[in-house]
Order: sequence, then C-alpha cells, then structure tokens
Amino acid sequence: MIASGIHLGLDETEYRNDPAISVSDLKPMLISPRHFWEKKFGKRRRTPPTPAQMLGTLVHMALLEPAKFTKRVQTLPEDAPKRPTKAPQEAAKPSQSTLEAIQYWKLWEERNPQAQIVDQEMMDQVCGMRDSVMSNKGAAEYFSNCETEVSVFNTVRLRNTVVRVKGRIDCVPNVAKIVDLKTVGSGGARRDEFSKSMWDWRYDLQAAYYLDLHNHLFDEWDLDKKKNDFVFVAVEKEAPYAVCLHRVSARVLERGRRDYLALLDRVAECQTLNEWPGYSDEEAEIDLPQWAEKKNTSP
Repeated sequence: MIASGIHLGLDETEYRNDPAISVSDLKPMLISPRHFWEKKFGKRRRTPPTPAQMLGTLVHMALLEPAKFTKRVQTLPEDAPKRPTKAPQEAAKPSQSTLEAIQYWKLWEERNPQAQIVDQEMMDQVCGMRDSVMSNKGAAEYFSNCETEVSVFNTVRLRNTVVRVKGRIDCVPNVAKIVDLKTVGSGGARRDEFSKSMWDWRYDLQAAYYLDLHNHLFDEWDLDKKKNDFVFVAVEKEAPYAVCLHRVSARVLERGRRDYLALLDRVAECQTLNEWPGYSDEEAEIDLPQWAEKKNTSP
C-alpha cells in the first residue's frame, strides 16, 4: 500500500491498483452499499472506455502530461497499410502485400512502443480543445504554473475503523486553489448548464473530497500550503471548444463535504459488520413521481 502523503510522478496504474477509496469509488454508495462493493471489489469484467471517456483521457494527457501525449499518441501516415488480421498472418503462403504489411507494422511498433493510435479527426479535436484551454488567460495561468496528476493518500478514522482514502488531482497551482479539468458537450461549459452537471455527476463530492484530502496532510502551522478554493475548468468537445472557469461556492463545498463524510461513514459501518446490503427485501407500495402528477396527458 502507498504511504499517506502527496506523491508526484506516481504511475496511474500504481495509483489505481492501490485499494484506498477514491471519490469515484464512493459515488456508487449513493445507490447502495452493494453497488459500492461490486464496483470496488467485484470480479466482473471491466468494460472498455467509451469514446467520450477516451476523448477526456486524451485531452487530460495533452494538457497535463504533454511529453507523454507527444510520445504515446500517434496518427498514422495516409499510406500506412491496413494491419493484417490473424488469419492472413498465419496463412501457409501469405501474399506479398500481407508480408509487406506485417513488416511495416513490426517496424512501426518497434519505433513507437506503447503508442495509442487515433485518427486525424480525433487528434484535431484533442489539440483544438487543448489549445482553447491554453488560450484562456485564467486557465493558462493555472496549467502553466502547477504540479499535475498529483496523487494524494491519507486515512480517515470513522466508527473506530480506519478508512484509507486517495485522490488524483489534475492541477495543484502555486496559488491557494485546486483545479480540475472537465470535458463537456456543446453549451455545457456555460455556467447554468455546468451547474446542472455539477449535481448530476456529483462534482460537489469531488471538490470537497479533494480539498480535504489535500489539506488534512498539513497542520495549523502549514497554512500557506493549504488550499481554499476548488475550480473547475470546463472545455466543450465541439468547435469553437469554448472554455469557462467555475469556482465552487462555500455552500456547495459544505454540501459535498457533508455527503461524502456520510458515505464514508456508511462504508466504515459496512466494513465493521462485513455486510453490504442492496435494496430493501420488504415489499412496498409504489406510486408515480410527484412531477408526473403535473403532466397533462389528455388528448
């Protein structure tokens, strides 16, 4: 297990493999303890990333780890041959074009180990989003003067049980703020729209969780190292790749803190009892939601 503290340059795989609880791990607890347990400890097959998740990962890498992005993310030349499938490679007498393609891909993989191939359209989209963020004066100031992909580990004592927690912070600038990058749909960076997303995706939990995780590592004599504010930098996925900066209000942080502590407390209780219940076993009457009563369904 990784020691409590701030870790710079920690490999993402090593971070993810540590069993400490992240805020993403915690969110299924909003549904039930059983959902939390299944996501955190279940052995079901993990689904591959969606195109939206892949885009978000690439934009994060382009902004936060530019050297890694340049090395690992590649587009192919237009004249690159199609990668041969298993059947023609194992044929008794492969065609000349298959042999040439096999040789091409062998050399390409030797020159580009661990490379991720994307098409030119996605590369243009990622670079457009990155450039738009860096052309925003406020965002550029944060991302040009910060530590990125900062892994933080700590412990929380609840119900006489120690719960290990972790977070991977996008950007810790040299001001009293923590900054997180979000990719959103067209119009989604606008303040009123992002406010809805903040609730739908419970970004309030993340903001409070990360601030507390970071600040609890410092005592009262290290006030200059503590962070006071949490800022979301939202960039849209479609041109013109609009950007908007959102500083989370004290009221939202208070709500997020109250809720994440309640969820951690429930995790501690379930760990103590070794019980992870789902929904109630009891039969109960069901009705339509209140908003449905206001719907006029008359022809």
